[in-house]
This record gives sequence, C-alpha cells and structure tokens, in this order.
Amino acid sequence: MRKNILCILGLIMAMFCNSALANHAVVCSQQDDAYLRQLLKETWTYLDRHLAKETGFPTDSQESGGNTNTTNIGLYLACIGPAEKMGFITRTDALQRINKIVESLGKIESCNGFLYNWIDVGGDTKLAEGVMGVSDFNKLVTGLILVRQFFPEVADKVSPLIERINWSRLYDAPTGRTYWGYDLKNDKPIGLCDFWLASDCRSVVFYMIASGSAPVELWDKINRNEVNADGLSFYEPGYWFGGLFMQAMDAMFLDSPATTEMGNSIADFAWHQIRESRNRGLKVWGWSNCNIPGKGYTEGGFLPWWVVTPHASALVIEYYPRHVIANLRRIDAMGMRKPLTADSPAYGFRDSIDIKTLKVDDRYLSLDQAMLFLSLTNFLEDGMVRNYFAKDPLVKNGFKLLGARLAQDPNLLKKWAKRDVSEPKRLSHGKSSKQSVVLDMKQPKGLILNAESIGNSKVDAEFTTEGLVIDFAAEDEQSNEINVNITFPQINLRNIDGIQIKCYGQSKEDFGGIRLYLYDDQGQSQYTYIDAISPVLKEFNIPESSILGMLAKPYAVNKLTIMLWEKPWYYTDQRTKARSGRLVIEKIIFKQK
Repeated sequence: MRKNILCILGLIMAMFCNSALANHAVVCSQQDDAYLRQLLKETWTYLDRHLAKETGFPTDSQESGGNTNTTNIGLYLACIGPAEKMGFITRTDALQRINKIVESLGKIESCNGFLYNWIDVGGDTKLAEGVMGVSDFNKLVTGLILVRQFFPEVADKVSPLIERINWSRLYDAPTGRTYWGYDLKNDKPIGLCDFWLASDCRSVVFYMIASGSAPVELWDKINRNEVNADGLSFYEPGYWFGGLFMQAMDAMFLDSPATTEMGNSIADFAWHQIRESRNRGLKVWGWSNCNIPGKGYTEGGFLPWWVVTPHASALVIEYYPRHVIANLRRIDAMGMRKPLTADSPAYGFRDSIDIKTLKVDDRYLSLDQAMLFLSLTNFLEDGMVRNYFAKDPLVKNGFKLLGARLAQDPNLLKKWAKRDVSEPKRLSHGKSSKQSVVLDMKQPKGLILNAESIGNSKVDAEFTTEGLVIDFAAEDEQSNEINVNITFPQINLRNIDGIQIKCYGQSKEDFGGIRLYLYDDQGQSQYTYIDAISPVLKEFNIPESSILGMLAKPYAVNKLTIMLWEKPWYYTDQRTKARSGRLVIEKIIFKQK
C-alpha cells in the first residue's frame, strides 16, 4: 500500500513538473521557438567539436590539450542523450562518444570512487595531487546517471563508476555534518562544513541520502540562511560565491519551478537580478561565474556588475521565459554570437560581455555552454533532462526518502507567470548621494571594531590618534588569516566610483598587500585589494573597475573587513606577504559618482 502511495506521489510530482514546462508554448512564439532551437544546435556544435582525441573528454575551453574538470565531463555526458533525441547526433555516434569517455574514466586511478577535479585530457591515469572538491565531482555522477537512462545498452559499463563511490566518507556521523573535499592521496576527508541548500552541492547531499550513506535528516541541516531584499528572499550564498549558477544548476536535474523551497529561492534571486538591472539602468542582466573579458575567471565568485554571461539567464528560462528570451536577444544584438573569425563555425554565445565597454570575451567555456544547453533543452522539450534523471533507481530512492521535503506547489507557476508579464519596480532608494563617505580612523565616531584570527595567529587592533593600528603575527604557516572588522551606520554605495585609503605598514620583510571586503546588511560582499604597502604613509586609489562582487542591498552597506591573508585560495597573488608587523590606516573614503 505504502509503495503504491509513493508511486502516486511520484506521478503527481511529474505532472506538476511537466505542466510547468509545457507552458512554454503559451509564452514562446514560433519565432522564439525557432531562435532558441537554433541557439541550442549551435551550442551543441561547440560542445561536440571540442573533445580530446585521446580520451573523448571535453576540453575546458576552445583551446586543445591541458586539463578539464569532472564537471565538464559530467555535463557533456548529460548533453549527449538530449542531442541524440533532438537529432543533432546519431545513436551510433552517441554511443561511441560515451564508450570512449567511460573507458577513459575507468583507467584513471581513484580513491573510494572519487576522482581529482582536474583531469588531463591527454590520458594521464595517475592519481593527481591535491584535494577533490565534491562540488565539482558530483556533476560527473549526474552525467553518468543520465547516460545510463538515455542509453540502457551501456548501463553495465556506466553503473560500476557510480556504484563504486563511497559517499559515506563525506559524512561525519558524530557531528551530523559533511566534508566539502577529499584528499585522495592520503585517503581522508577534508573540510568539515555545512553545505548550502542553494548551491551546486545540493546534489551531493541528495546522493549521500539516496545511497544510504547519510540519514534523511541531513537534508534538514543544510544551510538555509536567507538574504532578504525589498520583498524578495533567497538563500545564501546568493551573489557571493558564484551567482545564479549556484542556485539554479542542480535544479536542471532535481527541481521543477514548482518545487516549493528551491523554486521560491531561485525565482526570487533571478527576479532580484532583473530588478537590479533596472535599478542600474542596464539593458541586459545575468550574473554568474564566468570569464571577465580581457581577464581571468571570477575567482572566489566575486562578480563584477558590468560583466554579464548568457548562461545565467538561460538557467531560469523555465521561471521567466519572456524576460529570458528578450534578454538573450538583447545580448545577441551586442555581438555575443558572432564567431571568432570569418571562418569559424557558429558556436552559440561566447562566454561573457563587458557591458560598459561592449567588449565580448573571446572564449567559450564548456561548463557554461553545457548549462545553457541543458536549460534550454528542459524548456523546449518539456523537462526532458529532468524527466530522464528521475527514472534512475538511485534517484527514485532519493525522491522516496526525501518525500515531502521536495514538495511542489503548482500555484507557484501562476506567481512566476504573473511576474513574467510585468516589469520590476525601480527602488525608491536606488540613488545615492554624490558626496563622498569618509571613515576617519582618528575620529572613529559610530565605528565599532572587532578583530579575529585563524589558528595561532595573533592580532591586536585599536583606534588611536594615529588612526586604526593593527598589530599582527602569524605563529605558524597554517595561521595565515587575520580579519579586522569595522561596522558603521549603513551607507548607500550603489553609485560608488572608487575607494581611497591612506595607510602605511611596517614589517621586517616585504609587507605585500591587504584585502578589503564591503558587506551589506545581508552579508553579501564586494572585494578589492591594494598592494605595495610601505612604511611611508601613502594614498591608495582603487577605481570601481577593481571592486568585484555584487550586493543584495547596495544602499545598505554597513561593514568593512580588512583581511591580512598570507595564503589565499583565490587570487593567490593578492596577499599579505609579511608574517608579522603593524598596519596603520588613517582614512577610508568611499567616492561617489
């Protein structure tokens, strides 16, 4: 009886899912449908033409050779089934690609079924150095699951790669917490943490529960801290740590827009981005990890507001099809689908655009192309990717165990549809004063100081007649992070033009630089850095173009963190070199446009 009830619930959930996606015919004209399908075909052309001959692995970008990520491999595998169903590739060709990749994966040394994130596309099978981040690894599992559902004839080759994974190694029963990584060489988990529900680690927790490696209650313990901004509410990390892909990536497989908890979070976060574009007077929107034109990848997830990427809005096309299609067309008109050369094939969108200079990035990323492809497929093909994923026995067990935790509400679809035919209102407090805001460390009225250190580091910070004086010392190589926090009455920095800092630093060795983080009252952050601090008082001027990251409430900034970090894991060259010393800051001035 219970089994029958669960089957009925599963059918109802599938009906909600399909009804959410079948609605695209109502809001998508024949011309829009043709446009999206052409974009889908071009994107597949890119994905399928950038495979390593030795292994069949997708390359990280259009550059051949080097390393690729397990996420790239997993998402490419996830794309093969839909590509075959839509006639972009024959079943024979699809099976050839799958077999080559699966055979290559099977040759690589593993530990508890885990592989290192970055894999040599040339076929090096030795176990790599470093820590496997499970946020990257889990998409390989997702791709393998989809392959065995789209192509049952290769299930006997694919399943061993899934079943060998010992997910229990990532669960710490005494604390009920999870590990974010695994040291494969030393066979031990790394980094006890609480995953965010609204992140690309949601599938990790799902697989841990579905495989019986962790209790169902783990789902309830996932971080659900909320970001609230003018009637919208979405889960952390929000803009911090990667933007829209963090929220919506796993929804391509696990959730329809009607899923109560994540549907609300994703929809509100996407609407916040649409609203933010209006508040800034921008024509386009879509903020997610990507390449910065002329520079590198958005390390640490700090997203410049002036860099937009097409895959971000594509990820939420099932929520707001009218807004997304219009946005993709506007991005298209800016030249983002233009091939790199006159002889280059049409590969769909390039990775990003600087909307201040209109410079289009000259790279394609396998990760971002695949997310765009899978999102459009779900929209155009009535949830094809999600539906095939749900057929898998492991996935079915996960849904059965989680039950009402993944409940769906069809009324949400009406809410998203109502928003989609509207325009978000510009916020009344969207403008900031043109007058500069000064934090005078010699006269710290309204400033509250708090200093903290990691490990055995020592720090002492106080306001003096000289300014803010910070004395610090890292006693061992592992104690390399010191934070000095200053909170103040909230200020409006939506139109910040730059930051000016007057400071000097004393140390026995080269001081290096310091990191600065600005926070709004929701904990969303922006990041910048100054270098070459010397014993002589100096004025540092940081232009807006060097302030990375976005805020949920840029008009409610109330905290500044000064970080002395010797061994950062992102932007690794931007660091404090001194192990000990003194930093004195006289003033910090926020310039307004």
